[in-house]
Amino acid sequence: MKSVLEKETAARINVTIPPRLARFLDEYQTWHGLESRSAVVALAIQTLKDLDMQRGYAEQAEYQRNHPETFIGLDTTDGLELKDSKK
Repeated sequence: MKSVLEKETAARINVTIPPRLARFLDEYQTWHGLESRSAVVALAIQTLKDLDMQRGYAEQAEYQRNHPETFIGLDTTDGLELKDSKK
């Protein structure tokens, strides 16, 4: 499996977790073929970061649905040409 730590400079941290979570961490490492506990922790943190971003996008989409007047006149095509829907 590809390293989730990639080739970045690593920051060393110490964490204290309950034994049941430490066992799960070790089991997860084995089940998924990760190279270290650090890789499991890095994957968990990246997953939390991704979920946080997804929630942020969902909140923004909900806001846009509930407040469409806020976005009237904004160019939201990011440079993409829109197809004429009448064709």
